[in-house]
Amino acid sequence: MSPTCGDLLDEIKAQLHGWGSTQDRITPLSADIGPTDTQFQVDFTFGQAVGITPGVVEIDSEQLYVVSTDPNTGICTLARGFGRGYSDTTPASHSAGASIVSRPKFPRVWLLKQINEVIGSVYPSLYAVNKYQTVVSFPSNTYTLPNTNGTPMSVVDCQWQDPIGNWHKCFSYTIDPYDGTFRLGSGAMIGRPLRIIYVTQPREFVAETDDYVTQTGLPLSARDVLTLGVVATQLPGLDISRAQVSSVEQQDRSRVVPPNAGITASKYVEALFQNRLQNEAESLRRQYRPRMARSF
Repeated sequence: MSPTCGDLLDEIKAQLHGWGSTQDRITPLSADIGPTDTQFQVDFTFGQAVGITPGVVEIDSEQLYVVSTDPNTGICTLARGFGRGYSDTTPASHSAGASIVSRPKFPRVWLLKQINEVIGSVYPSLYAVNKYQTVVSFPSNTYTLPNTNGTPMSVVDCQWQDPIGNWHKCFSYTIDPYDGTFRLGSGAMIGRPLRIIYVTQPREFVAETDDYVTQTGLPLSARDVLTLGVVATQLPGLDISRAQVSSVEQQDRSRVVPPNAGITASKYVEALFQNRLQNEAESLRRQYRPRMARSF
């Protein structure tokens, strides 16, 4: 079963928190809220591992800004005007039981942007593979390939089927890089089935509910390439977040996390990312070997 974008974000957050010494402070939402509500109720307002404090909180993919909390009723009041959809997130409905992260260390909306940047950076090492079937036509030998995962960039293979059912390679074709229009050369019989395997650039995620394979077009085995890429970019922040003005605080903190620990870990994960990217690219090209064709 293909994971969703939200599943990948959960994996990324788990890895990032695994490298640090702190965890998010979380409490459940007590009742449903709509996209315009300016108050919500929580189960706990204060606790050692749970609770909520005024400031930025995150529910699902939305960030909200809390200005006050009532420890007796659990009612939290949001800032007027900018309390909903804070930091360019989208106000949405949230169901009772949803986790509320107080002052998230790694906001999901930010991680979503980062994973889309990684998707853009892995192309052309990794690409989406698409298949299209039609019939050989004449005099028009031009075909519009579906651009479900983006504009077609190149053709991996093209074959036509003869009347007795045998498939033959097409040795003459070209593709327009501007609009992905495919043009077939001579050699194929008119009216016979035609099948094309072509490459497009992976598509970015739009929402956390997006299916990984359907949305990006990337192979399922490449999911860890994306998560490692995001983790490598975020780990240096662990060093920045522990920078202190007082040298006494620096020395005390260094007993828990050594200086430059985030940068060192980032270099390690970056090496893992590059190695997996290379292996995945080689695997993809072994499965879909590019073939030379005569253009015209």
